Amino acid sequence: MMLSGAVEFSRFGLVTLLLFVVTALGMLSGLTFLGLALIPRLKVNPGQTGMMAYFGHVLGAGSLEEFERLAAETIPEEPRLTNQIWTLSLVIGRKYGHITRAFHAFGVAIAAGILAVLANAAGL
Repeated sequence: MMLSGAVEFSRFGLVTLLLFVVTALGMLSGLTFLGLALIPRLKVNPGQTGMMAYFGHVLGAGSLEEFERLAAETIPEEPRLTNQIWTLSLVIGRKYGHITRAFHAFGVAIAAGILAVLANAAGL
């Protein structure tokens, strides 16, 4: 009798435990994608830090010298604006993609959490 109760409890605990693991993984991956969206990353000079380096990359500067020329306006205006618009659209698209993936992961986590609570209440 004790053995059958232990088997039933382990089966009940296994379903609930698996759903809670899916919930935790969904929340963790959602937070990871939000972190990727919010942390500025530099493709060109990953060693540089600070707002000037980040905005230099956003403005389309491929190097520190090119950023200095952009700041001094020695590059013609038209290509510079085209580079700015193109680079900003790529950055915004990447960030939007990460935020979308984060909310999908949060949705999976919420659904798994609700199912875990229902499985716990139903004794599955």
